[in-house]
Amino acid sequence: MCRADIEELFANHRLIDNYMHCFKTGHKCTPDLLKAKELLPNIFQSKCSKCTEEQKINSIKIIEWAIQNRPDDFLEVEAHYDPHHQFRKDYEAELNARNLMLPPLK
Repeated sequence: MCRADIEELFANHRLIDNYMHCFKTGHKCTPDLLKAKELLPNIFQSKCSKCTEEQKINSIKIIEWAIQNRPDDFLEVEAHYDPHHQFRKDYEAELNARNLMLPPLK
């Protein structure tokens, strides 16, 4: 997914809803969403160690957008793919330095 595709995604609530539904339930996933969904454990638990550089950049952009715009969805996805909160440990200082606060755990 390139930068233009990500901006389109952020502007399209229906697409965002589809992404979140796929990530949270595993249902109604397109082939592209299935590929993205398969990366989620690696993104959350090991700083995207198996990702290409483009996947790393795009995954962080999407996560940051979700933190700011869909915090409840972010928390649900985080709970499912990162129950030990490794992402928070790895990225919290970096996000805070950019004035992005992780939503509090429920």
